Amino acid sequence: QASDSTAKRGFVLVFVLAIVMRLPFLATEPILSDDIFRYVWDGRVQHAGINPYLYAPDAEQLVFLRNDLYPRINNKDIPTIYPPAMEWVFYVAIAISESLWFMKALFVLCDLALILVLSGILRALGLNPVRAVIYAWSPLVIVEVAGSGHNDTLAVLGLFAAQWALLRHRDALSMALLTLSGLAKVVGYTLA
Repeated sequence: QASDSTAKRGFVLVFVLAIVMRLPFLATEPILSDDIFRYVWDGRVQHAGINPYLYAPDAEQLVFLRNDLYPRINNKDIPTIYPPAMEWVFYVAIAISESLWFMKALFVLCDLALILVLSGILRALGLNPVRAVIYAWSPLVIVEVAGSGHNDTLAVLGLFAAQWALLRHRDALSMALLTLSGLAKVVGYTLA
């Protein structure tokens, strides 16, 4: 019983420090990736009632949407590559705020939820949830998600939440979460 209590306190410390480590990066400009500008753009395009798969950002049909973020969008000559679930997230985010900070914060929330899911998986496997520290305090994760606003955390959250649901014998929920993960990020692979 004491070890379970110690593990819980240890995980709370891991989680609180994970939050603290991410906060300063929310206010910074993205440095490792400029993808977040495209996320905001795609959300703006959708709010204009236009399918983001139809036109590239440099298309004449979208000139009226250009603002101060437009010059920082990558690959202006191709339409979006993001799957439907991710586009839905961009749409919802922009309905609330067009700020980069808000978009980054949304993916940081997914990142923090992923830490909780990882601790749940560890508990279900009879392991100490403090082991989630490996992900929670990873400098690369912190800089990529909180600093640059990478969206991968949504798909990874869906994938690990599906595993958690499977461990709890909730097969339908697991399938739904796995589907969400697939609709959030296209993952390519090759067979050797």
